[in-house]
Amino acid sequence: MRKIKEMAHHNHIVLNKQLLFLFFVALGVVLFFLFYRLDTAISIILPLRMNRVIALILVGVNLSLSTILFQGVTHNNILTPNIMGFEAIYSLIVTIIILMFSKFNMPQPDRLIVFIIQLIIMVLVSVNLFIYIFKKTDNNLFLLLLTGLVIGTLLRSFNSMLTTVMDPDQFMAVQDAKTASFNLIDKQSLILTAIISVISWISIFFKRHDLDIVSLGEEQAINLGLNYQQIVRFSLINTAVLVACSTALVGPLTFFGLLSAQITAYYLKSNIFKYYLLASSLMGIILLIGGQSILEHLLNQATILPVVIEIVGGCLLLWLIKKGVKK
Repeated sequence: MRKIKEMAHHNHIVLNKQLLFLFFVALGVVLFFLFYRLDTAISIILPLRMNRVIALILVGVNLSLSTILFQGVTHNNILTPNIMGFEAIYSLIVTIIILMFSKFNMPQPDRLIVFIIQLIIMVLVSVNLFIYIFKKTDNNLFLLLLTGLVIGTLLRSFNSMLTTVMDPDQFMAVQDAKTASFNLIDKQSLILTAIISVISWISIFFKRHDLDIVSLGEEQAINLGLNYQQIVRFSLINTAVLVACSTALVGPLTFFGLLSAQITAYYLKSNIFKYYLLASSLMGIILLIGGQSILEHLLNQATILPVVIEIVGGCLLLWLIKKGVKK
């Protein structure tokens, strides 16, 4: 027993050191992004960079945590919450807003209003979908995923139909809105996203021990006295909120959460939820801000970061599927 305790203590020390290393790397990339060649017009450039850094941190943490939560309740490490059709919901909302306001010759609404509309619709649709299917299928997660895929395909088809009746200017506006961007961040939307995200982060932190038990599986969690259905709903609701906030703020990033979670799992080699959540959050910050720093400061915007993320994340997913098939 004493030897087991010593091994556990040693593992915790190692994990804390790994987290500390990630923290300093994340701090380093943040400072590099903020202060690289900041020699002129500091009063103008620094606040703009600060807004973008906060947005990148929020998106990186939100998508990383949402993926960890989603994989925890589905017990599958190659799934991402975006498989539920968040990107399709977002694209359809953007298309309808642009089409309606252009059709009636109305001025485009304030960005904060558009953000709130997108956020409310995405959260309501996804949360009600989760809860409804859970009640109807006795917590059948696979049917939940299948339903998400079907709904996503249906919404994309409807969105494609709407774009066929648009003029070129409207179509280009929709395409621009559907592409994730970290360049223009609305300050009011950023503040609202930060408030909602921090509340979600705190609730997840307080449930970290229950989430550890859920990751063991439904039967073992129930045997240990945990209200399994309640914690699964909690995880799915927070997943929906975090993904919706990030998508409404900067646009869809389908594979980023998967990329961050997989790199974290390879680096940490631990299933303890407390460490996994913290490490994945720091990893998300490092990947987003580090990637944006390299492309913007060193490569002179040779390409945009979301494109790189989608290519690398898609290749990673194919590799994970191939690896799973071989097993």
